[in-house]
Amino acid sequence: MGDGTLSQDEIDALLQGTDELMTESLGNASTSFGVSTPGAGAVESLSEMDKNVLGELIREIGNSQANALSALTGINTSFGSPFIDVGALENLKKDIKGRVIQAKVSITGGIAGEWVYVVPEKSVLTITNILIGQENNTEITDLVTNTFGEVITQITGAMITVLSEKLNKPITPGFPNIDLLEDPAAISVAGGQM
Repeated sequence: MGDGTLSQDEIDALLQGTDELMTESLGNASTSFGVSTPGAGAVESLSEMDKNVLGELIREIGNSQANALSALTGINTSFGSPFIDVGALENLKKDIKGRVIQAKVSITGGIAGEWVYVVPEKSVLTITNILIGQENNTEITDLVTNTFGEVITQITGAMITVLSEKLNKPITPGFPNIDLLEDPAAISVAGGQM
């Protein structure tokens, strides 16, 4: 990995057991995400080296996604340093308060699975209000859902570009499936685990 790229073995090692939780704290908004891969076993912990490698990958993905979001909104966007932890999905559900939007994107090709975004309702409204030109909209409408779906498509495309370059394999995202969850206990991923 000395040249800044990840080998397939390193990627596989990091993704094995992603039925556990990966969380990135983004300033005052907390966005949780993970990749669910079929047949992955549970991971009890990550070594510091694994956390550093994964952190660098997430930081690069975050920078690419921030650039995509900046291009969409016309507002300079940046994400803070990722915080990597391993834990059970059930624990994440207990930590999240309030309504959230869950966006799932299936991934095929060089890596197969599902990328899941869990975003606080307030953050979704802030982003979509900028894009649709509404200042005080406080409701998740079909227009908001569709607009946020386009945001997810754009930032997932940015992520796919980074992962494809790192793996040197084509990766294809599906269309996002967007759900408003009244209760974070309803967060779900393929296979029932994250």
